[in-house]
Amino acid sequence: MSDQPEALQALINCLDTEVRLVGRFIDTLKSEAQILESGRPDELVASSQKKEQHAEQLGQATQARDQALEALGFSAGHAGLQAAAKAHPEASTLAARLTDLALQARSLNETNGASIGLLQRQNRQMLEVLQRLANVGTGASEVYDASGKSKHLDTPGGSTQPRLKPVKAG
Repeated sequence: MSDQPEALQALINCLDTEVRLVGRFIDTLKSEAQILESGRPDELVASSQKKEQHAEQLGQATQARDQALEALGFSAGHAGLQAAAKAHPEASTLAARLTDLALQARSLNETNGASIGLLQRQNRQMLEVLQRLANVGTGASEVYDASGKSKHLDTPGGSTQPRLKPVKAG
């Protein structure tokens, strides 16, 4: 393993950058959770775009960290980072902080993903109901008004008059 001070400083700089980026990612995930709780799903598009930007930046930072690890003689990835943190105590605090933040980000992202999945299932179910209700001419296209009277959606104005079945002559 190389004890080059420049390579170690490069690793520390990379870890510092990743800690800041994961912190921003967590802030975005927390904002996304608030959006999901507030019932404003139209704001999810902007949140998703921010998450994609963060993910791209984190990917680049991870590549830089892996290069710094390899320059110090360690393998890339989590195992190499843990080994470097053991060998270089000056990097261990940042490495531990990065690991903690990454776990927090993963948990928040999974929770938000589950909430988004639930919203998608609810939307799909609502669409299915609306499609059944709007299925004109099938006899299944009726709803009830506030007074409980049946309304047929396939008659103009959603008339509360019962529909007559066509009668065949002869």
